[in-house]
Amino acid sequence: MALNNLQDKLVIASKVSSSTSCLTKKNKRKFSSNDDKIFSNTFPTSSLNEGSLLMDQKELVGKGQFGTVYKCPYVENGEYIWVAIKIANYTSKEASKEAAVLSKLCHSNIINLKTVNMKNGLALVMPLRQGDLKTFLQKEKDKISDYHQIRYCMQISDALRYVISQGFIHGDIKASNILVVDINHIEISDFARSETIGKGKRVLGTITHIAVELFNSKAAFSCEATDVWSFGVTMWEIFNYGEKNPYEEELNCKNVKDTQLINYLCEGKRLKIPEKLNINIQRAIQTCWLPTPSERPTFNQLFLTFSNTLPEGSSYALNNVLDV
Repeated sequence: MALNNLQDKLVIASKVSSSTSCLTKKNKRKFSSNDDKIFSNTFPTSSLNEGSLLMDQKELVGKGQFGTVYKCPYVENGEYIWVAIKIANYTSKEASKEAAVLSKLCHSNIINLKTVNMKNGLALVMPLRQGDLKTFLQKEKDKISDYHQIRYCMQISDALRYVISQGFIHGDIKASNILVVDINHIEISDFARSETIGKGKRVLGTITHIAVELFNSKAAFSCEATDVWSFGVTMWEIFNYGEKNPYEEELNCKNVKDTQLINYLCEGKRLKIPEKLNINIQRAIQTCWLPTPSERPTFNQLFLTFSNTLPEGSSYALNNVLDV
């Protein structure tokens, strides 16, 4: 189970104030999942320190290819906060790179991350969320309207146009790398494959979300257009309520192989877009998969498409002007 799919088990934090005397060895309070209602839904604003993480009370969320995720109480100014701790089992250089990118980003639709220097290496600490968007769409399908889905697309494209403006690409956009704050608010997470724009590197994220040119040409490199392709696949996931895996139906197989996918895409074939979608949304998704990268829309253009579709979109766009 990939680490970035583990966050579906993370729950919304809640809040309580308590005296710091609870932290003494004789009187350290023991917490469980049933204590969520007494915890804060805020996230520490100051730098973190290892001593404030009650690691002896951490709860294993799951293990994946890149590390282990725990749910753990954190104390700040006498208040307790549930946080998620990602302890990487890849090199400290890679963990530091992910942390360095996120430390430069500040956006309401990007996860807030801090780091703690542990005895055994670097730990990435983030707020607890309801889970990943793919799983949330499946579980809450009956509560999610077309407007919710379009809103998710607007928020993701807004966050990604900001990421691009800061000189980065994400490198692995997909529904399971989007965290759910609540039904109206999502955050992009997992920047492990992020790169600086202009370095000429080929970033290969999840196979079903990789742009066709990265398969087909060694001269191709990752850029905004390759992230846009991945976003197109992510939109397809969103409008299918996370119930379908990309290309499984088209290729009639459970585990899509790169050779099958390359042949399918190079023949000009694409994922089947739900016919019930607004025609402008259908076109937006289709243009993300144009074979020529320069012909694909930018994230700024995609953001404007979605903001013009939502009732609150015009005011949202005016309040989120970005110089890109």
